[in-house]
Amino acid sequence: MYGTDIPVRGDIQIAIRNKGIEGTTGVTGAVLTLITGAAGETGFHGMGKGRHFARQNLLAYKQEIDDFLTMRRCDTGKTIGLSFNIEAVPFRPQMQELLPMAIAGTLPEQDRGRFADLWQDRVKRMLLEHEEDPALIQIRDL
Repeated sequence: MYGTDIPVRGDIQIAIRNKGIEGTTGVTGAVLTLITGAAGETGFHGMGKGRHFARQNLLAYKQEIDDFLTMRRCDTGKTIGLSFNIEAVPFRPQMQELLPMAIAGTLPEQDRGRFADLWQDRVKRMLLEHEEDPALIQIRDL
């Protein structure tokens, strides 16, 4: 979206296809708010009559879009669509026995540390080993 230019925090509008309460969509939105400054209706409304630095209503859920989310530069209108396939980075095999118990709320105390380590291992691999993997993240110009 910015090429070699430095992105401007608070100058990106984000539309997300899912409801904010669906799956990890709200968490994704919170992370995007921290990175881009884009916020929903409770975001910073700006300073003065010109609403300088306003970030309110730059993030919206439950939008009719094809991708998981879109990002649009407010200054140029350049827009990209992003989709994710988290199955491209599977959990380690040890997670198969722990995940159902974690979901059911029956994970024994002695396994919680191992579960956390395996969960974070997957996140780490997504961020550091697959950051440009087209099987994980698809980006397209709109």
